[in-house]
Amino acid sequence: MKANEKDFMEGRIEKLLKRMNYEQGKKVLVFLDTGAIIDAEEELAKYKLYNSGAQIEKIYNSLLGRGLNLFVISPVFGEVLSHHNCNKVNGRAEISKQNFEIVSNLQSAYENFLQNIKNNDKDEIDAVRRDVYWASVFAFEEDKKKGERDPISHVDRELISSAAWARYAHVPFYSKNANGGIETVVQKPDEVIVLSPDSHVEKTITMMSINQLGLNYEGIRTVSSR
Repeated sequence: MKANEKDFMEGRIEKLLKRMNYEQGKKVLVFLDTGAIIDAEEELAKYKLYNSGAQIEKIYNSLLGRGLNLFVISPVFGEVLSHHNCNKVNGRAEISKQNFEIVSNLQSAYENFLQNIKNNDKDEIDAVRRDVYWASVFAFEEDKKKGERDPISHVDRELISSAAWARYAHVPFYSKNANGGIETVVQKPDEVIVLSPDSHVEKTITMMSINQLGLNYEGIRTVSSR
């Protein structure tokens, strides 16, 4: 591997981790939106300027290898499937086969996560969806024209709802004990991040977390994928 190749990719990953305020050992769930998955393709195109044989797996593995839990919910996966099958960029699928296969695995990981939830001391998911709806309305109250011209999508609302609900779920995490063995600890995640370039997502989550509407969803935030 050439030095500039390594520096480029590691540099991009380190910048992303810095935006995430990454701390080793924290239990963090990262939900990907469709825009972030498409952004991974653009990162790969830049990476290939240094290494024509570069693979998109390196981007995802760099995050998974640091203990981050990456999830894709079913509505986002549906959008990814459409982009993979129907959208072309310079004659190639907008979302490559390799990227699509990784995302499919991340969607399976989310389904497994749902099955392993032990209990949830926050409101049920429908109540969270109502909170997300009103947060999305008030998030664009000062810019109603944008809210009407470019409204938040159902998929974005469902993504935010899933992430917000997961923040309060008790789930098993695996970590090494003092003797080097693997033990299971059931706890809430320390933080939930939605990786997205979308202002609808960012503004809605901000509205939910600043307690302006009396919602006070702590420990969930948006990180830009760009």
